[in-house]
Amino acid sequence: MLFRSIDASEFHCQRLLIKVEEDNTVTAGSVLARIRLGSGYAIFDDFLDAARYVGSTYWAIDLVIDPNDIVYADLLVVDQAGTGNIYWTMFLEGFKRKRRA
Repeated sequence: MLFRSIDASEFHCQRLLIKVEEDNTVTAGSVLARIRLGSGYAIFDDFLDAARYVGSTYWAIDLVIDPNDIVYADLLVVDQAGTGNIYWTMFLEGFKRKRRA
């Protein structure tokens, strides 16, 4: 008997959309991100300001995410001043396609 995963479609990520918001009491701060897949593949191998340098830019080639894989974002807040919260949201834009045999 052949085992089938829950979702047999791979996801082709064409760009990341990142939104950073902060409370009114936060006067400064940047959110650095290191994004990786659950399979161990590092999309960014170091922390960088993804919202500023990568966000909403189309990639030259699609990032193919295997079925049922997970995208992790390790976040680091630097140079924060004031009090309050900084909110970081990431969306992956692309399409799903049946996995090739």
